[in-house]
Amino acid sequence: MLDPIAPADLLDMLLSSGMPIPSNRAFLNRIAQVACERHNARRVDQDVPTMIINPMPLTKQQKDELLGHRLNYVLIFGAESIYFQDTVHALAVDGYRSGGVNVLGAHIDWISSDGKSIERCLAVDETGLVKEMAFEEPVSIHVVQILHLPLKRERGFHKELSRHFREKGISQINPYDGVSERADDKSWTHMLWKRCGRQIESPECVLITQGSSREEIVEYLRSFINNTRKSGVVIQPNKSTEGRKVEKFSLKAGLELLPIVDYIRKQVLPGDDAIVRELRGNVRYRNQLSDLFLNVAFRINVAWNGSEFVAESGYAQIAKDEETFPASRGRGGSITDINDAFANLYYLLNEKWNRLIITDEDVTAMKIAAVNAAYGLNAGLGEDNYLKHMGIDVLLEVCESESSTISMLPVVLEANPRPAGLSHSTELTGISGKKPQPRISTEIFGFAAPAVRR
Repeated sequence: MLDPIAPADLLDMLLSSGMPIPSNRAFLNRIAQVACERHNARRVDQDVPTMIINPMPLTKQQKDELLGHRLNYVLIFGAESIYFQDTVHALAVDGYRSGGVNVLGAHIDWISSDGKSIERCLAVDETGLVKEMAFEEPVSIHVVQILHLPLKRERGFHKELSRHFREKGISQINPYDGVSERADDKSWTHMLWKRCGRQIESPECVLITQGSSREEIVEYLRSFINNTRKSGVVIQPNKSTEGRKVEKFSLKAGLELLPIVDYIRKQVLPGDDAIVRELRGNVRYRNQLSDLFLNVAFRINVAWNGSEFVAESGYAQIAKDEETFPASRGRGGSITDINDAFANLYYLLNEKWNRLIITDEDVTAMKIAAVNAAYGLNAGLGEDNYLKHMGIDVLLEVCESESSTISMLPVVLEANPRPAGLSHSTELTGISGKKPQPRISTEIFGFAAPAVRR
């Protein structure tokens, strides 16, 4: 059965099947909802996660035994629960390493009527498994981070939720107004980074607004291309995510603007403003099986620990082929361990692929670039309004000096205030040989506990 199915229809099927089933209606509703998530997900993904759901709500005593009197760090999500389990588990491990913090995943529908607590959550139990559980007595939200929202209303949901938690006086990791909205707006982000001068290397870009005429678009492009003098440009929606509608155009054959203009007018401007940015990054990931040299971007997780931003972990995003950009797995990309990727990097020089040996200094330079990007994004804000945890995307560029000396330059591409793929993150160890540990962030809990006490 591959057709979509609604939870209510599946629940009716269960109730009328004659099978022995529990009488707990809330439990049955969740069984139906999760079953529909898995059924619908299998239309595009055969490896769909399962979910363990406790049949009965935890009593006050059971809740106290599980959560104690520790900080409740709540990850609010609004999309599929089955795909959010790994993120809860990964950050829960970091919370445990940080002295004991309860990391709980809560769907927006599980927020209590008082708006300051949750009635149900995803949590790691005493056996180390993620389980969905309800509570007889709601659990207080101490600190909140908003992640994994439906793509069609991602920014709108984030804005609404953030304003709600601000009104309730709950500390936020990624508040929307004034900071997450900066990261969602690529033009705004790049303007802030350019103000930082040489501290942040990022691509030159220009914004083309929705009301622009064909003649204006041509003029914008001519001016931009003449000023950047690069081999290509990248066109993308100003507020897109997951690599949607991102397209590369080569300029090596001359200034053929018509295909670029048509793409902007027909594919981007109907739904958003367009960003035109210079093509940067000449380092590729070599796939050992196919012997292809693929585009690669590095997602670096940066967190505020209460006194400074720290780059702790990340992963590598690999494109599906030699022509496309790194993108989400849903758009054909793949994710690999960032340290493994460091060991398989190449750059093209004199029509020959050369191995790039990443040094400790190079890894440090990438961390510094990501941290500087975090400071630049938060420029002019007070700590309460900081975006305190974000994913910074970095490209690598090899430069050759007049003396033929090779150097590596990190190029900061964009910031994500609701970073996805967090469970794939590992420590940034480089190619030292040290086995990297799975990690999202332990530093963020340095901010979280003091923030609650304040």
